[in-house]
This record gives sequence, structure tokens and C-alpha cells, in this order.
Amino acid sequence: ESQSCEGGRVNSIGAVIINWNTSDHLRRCVVSFLNDGVLPRNIIVVDQGSSDGSVETIRRHFPRVRIAMNGEGRGYAHAVNLGVKTLSTPFVAISNADVTVNKGSLKIILQEMLNDDSIGLAGCALMDSAGRQATRFSKTSVTRGVLLEMVPKRFRGLWRNAEYFLRHGNGVLDVSYVEGSFMVANRKTYLDLGGMDEG
Repeated sequence: ESQSCEGGRVNSIGAVIINWNTSDHLRRCVVSFLNDGVLPRNIIVVDQGSSDGSVETIRRHFPRVRIAMNGEGRGYAHAVNLGVKTLSTPFVAISNADVTVNKGSLKIILQEMLNDDSIGLAGCALMDSAGRQATRFSKTSVTRGVLLEMVPKRFRGLWRNAEYFLRHGNGVLDVSYVEGSFMVANRKTYLDLGGMDEG
């Protein structure tokens, strides 16, 4: 498919949503990806053996969204790898089922990745349901890691937030890691590196 994010559709990105007994969250998550322009055929829900009717709900309400059954005990990394291998889009959003994507977010991330082919994995600012910053990624160093361990736990989040906003504002920044609950991967790079370590 062409690598574009024009015309209201994010044609070069797919979504892998990992689910286990989160039916209500899952439905909202799928709707948010659809509302942000991801084509139904480019969304795959990888179910981890749910017993709450999640799979049936998706089949009933979103018949063109794909479902892969991972089975209990196979693990998160196996579920993500299965989903990424199943899709064929150049970029893949990897998401927990309790995440909702704000409209326009994928276009912004995708455009950054298209503009800079050295980006293999990207994250974004995450907010909790009250609208508070919930992002945990930052540029980590040994010194910063040691200092952060010396700060009382109740203040660590404040440190991260202050560091993020003071040093980086709302712009793009290099980080050492991104949140596991939501990320966008260059699919070829992801597969070339062997995907997530299932061990």
C-alpha cells in the first residue's frame, strides 16, 4: 500500500490490539482506531483466551476487523509478534485494549516516521482518563537512573513530568524506551530485529 496519510485514511498503518477479557475497553479501542482512519482490514485483535465475550462482540460489531487467537499462556510478546506478522502494512500500532487513540494522533506519529527513516519505534504522550500526563518514557542514563532511585517514589512521576515538559515540551525527542501500552513500529525493522523476545 502507498505510504500516505491523506484523505482521512492512514493507509500505511495497521493496528495490533492485545486483548484478554476487556470487552468494553476493546470495543472503544477498535472504534478509536477506525475513527482515526485505520482501515478495518488493517486492525487485528489478538485474543489471549478471553471468556467475557470479547471475540464475539468484535465479530458481531466489526466483521471486517481480523481476530487471531493466541490462547492462554502464550504471553504478551508472542501475541504482539503474531499480530505484527499477520499484518502487511509498513507501520504497525501496537496497543493494549484499554487505550483509546485521539483523532489525528496516528497521522502525526506516522508523518514523523515517514520524514525520518531512522525511527524504528515511536511512542507518544499518554494521558489518563482524568487528562493527566501518564507517560513514562524519557531519555535514560545511568546517572539519571541512580538519581531517580534516590528520589522518594511519590515524587518520581513529578520528576519525569517536569523533565519532559522543561526539556522537550511537545516536540519530538529521542528516548531510550517507549510505553509498552502503545507504540508504533516500522514493521520491517521490527521483523528484522526478530520482534519481541518471547523468552
